[in-house]
Amino acid sequence: MAGAVARMELRGIPLDLSAVEEHTKPLGELVSEYEVRLHDFGVEPGSSASFLSKMESEGLVEHFREGTKLTTKKEVLQRAEDAETHPACRLFRKHRDFRRMIYFLTQLKRLQGVDGRIRCKLDQIESASGRMASRRPNLIGLPAVLRPIIASPDSREQAELDFCQIEIGVGAAWWGDDNLLALYNRDDAYSAVAQELFANILSKEDCRISASEFKVKHAGLRKKTKVILLGLLYGMGAVGLAHRLKCSVEEAASHLERLFESFPKARRGAQLGIEHSISRGYATSVSGFKRFLHDYNNRDRNALRNHPIQSSAMVIFKKALLKVDREFRGTDVWVLLPRHDSILIEYPIEKREAVVERVRALMIEAVKEVFPEMQPRVEAKFGRSWPTERTLFDELVAIRKSRIGHQDSDTLKRPKVN
Repeated sequence: MAGAVARMELRGIPLDLSAVEEHTKPLGELVSEYEVRLHDFGVEPGSSASFLSKMESEGLVEHFREGTKLTTKKEVLQRAEDAETHPACRLFRKHRDFRRMIYFLTQLKRLQGVDGRIRCKLDQIESASGRMASRRPNLIGLPAVLRPIIASPDSREQAELDFCQIEIGVGAAWWGDDNLLALYNRDDAYSAVAQELFANILSKEDCRISASEFKVKHAGLRKKTKVILLGLLYGMGAVGLAHRLKCSVEEAASHLERLFESFPKARRGAQLGIEHSISRGYATSVSGFKRFLHDYNNRDRNALRNHPIQSSAMVIFKKALLKVDREFRGTDVWVLLPRHDSILIEYPIEKREAVVERVRALMIEAVKEVFPEMQPRVEAKFGRSWPTERTLFDELVAIRKSRIGHQDSDTLKRPKVN
C-alpha cells in the first residue's frame, strides 16, 4: 500500500485555475446573501457567540449543548437544522461552509505546482475503521460543488468508480443474513428492501417492479428505507430514527420492528457482535483489524456494532485500490485519489471504455475474494473534470427558492462546469 500511496502523492491531481476563479465569485455572492439573512435574524455572521445568544433568547440553546458545553460544530448545526429548530441554523452553517470554501480555493492556488497539479498527504489509517484520509490540503474532503476545479488537460479525462451500497452487502454477508444478502444482490438494495418492508401499503405491481423502476417511482419511500436500513448498521434507536425521519417515536419503533422481523439474522448477528466484542475488549474485521473498547456507553456500543462492517468494507476497498495500482503502474492511466468507497482515475480520452471496464472488474474481483457470495455493483461517472452531480448553480437555485422577503437574485450566474 505504501508504494501506491507514494505514487498518488507524487503524481498529484490537475487543478484548473480558471475554474477556481469561476467558482470564487459565486461563492462570494452566496456568502453575502447569507450574511444579509443572518443579520435579519439578529445574528452576526461567523460569530458562534452571537448565534448561541440568539438561540438562548428563543429558548432553543439546549439543542446546541454537548455535555457541559455549548457548540456550533457542523454536526450539531445539521442536527438542529434537520429538526427544524430555527431557520438561522441552516443560514449559519451554510455561511460558514462557503467562507471556508473561499479560503480553501485561495490556498489551492498557492499550492499548485509548475506542472499545474496539486499534491496532498495521504494517510493510510486515519480513522478507527482504517479509512484513508488526506491533508495539506484535504482533497478527499473536497466539497462536491468544487469538484469541477479538478480538471484534466483536453486530451485526458477522469472517472470516479464507486462501490454501490457496499456496507449493506458486507453487513448481510458478515451477519449471515441470506434474505438481506439476496435483496442486496438483486439491484438497488434500498429499493429492494423498501418493497419488502412496505409491502402492506404498496400495490402488488409496485412490489414486483424492478428495483431501478421502484427507485424512480417511489423515491421518497426509498429514501426513508435507506435511513431505516442504515439505522440497523449503525445501531440507531427509535428516538434517533424518529429525529432523522421527522416522525413520532412510535412510528419509528414500528419501522424498526418490521425491519428486525424481515432480517432477524442481521439483528442477532449485530447483537452477538457487540457481546463478543465486549467480552474480549475489542471489535474486529475480516482482516483482523481491531478497535479497542474504551468505555461501555452507547457510542462505544454502536462502534462495536459497525466496526466489523466499516472496517471490512475498507479492507475490500484497499484491496481494490492495490489491484488497480498494479494493473496500470507505469502506464498513462493514473490513480489520482481514493475517496471513501470510490477511486478517482485519469486516462487518455480514447481509452475510456477499456479502462473503466477493467477498473470495474478489478474492484468486483476484490469484493469476491473476501465475500464470494456478494454480487457487487460499481458505478462509473466520467468527464474532463472530477464528476459531480452537485454544482454551485444548484446552491444558487436553492437559495432563490428559499428566499423570504428578499429581492430577486436573477443576476447570479451559473458557474462553468467542465
